[in-house]
Amino acid sequence: MFDVIETPASHLIEARLAGVSFGNRQAMIAELQPGDQLWLLREPNNSYDRNAIQVVNGEGECVGYLPRDLAALMAPLLDHDGVVWPAEVLAINDCGQYGANLGVTIGFMPPDSEHR
Repeated sequence: MFDVIETPASHLIEARLAGVSFGNRQAMIAELQPGDQLWLLREPNNSYDRNAIQVVNGEGECVGYLPRDLAALMAPLLDHDGVVWPAEVLAINDCGQYGANLGVTIGFMPPDSEHR
């Protein structure tokens, strides 16, 4: 799930990442702190979700994915702009589901409609 938080200038999108239990993602998440910079990166050739958007750290390692419903909304914007979009760690969460102990909540500003 995700929330859109209205601020005077624009909208902050807050989302809890999916896919955080695969590979070494739990170890990478354990190293994250609120305020750390992450990046949204389209993965259009993902065989499970054509709208997939990876969330990667500064080394380009995937720490998770935007939730499917949010990715479906954001994918056309990222495809149009053709950029990697910045995000920020808002919180590290105790997860306790799907084999994951830690989860990540991120925040990001959607691409500005003036730049489309």
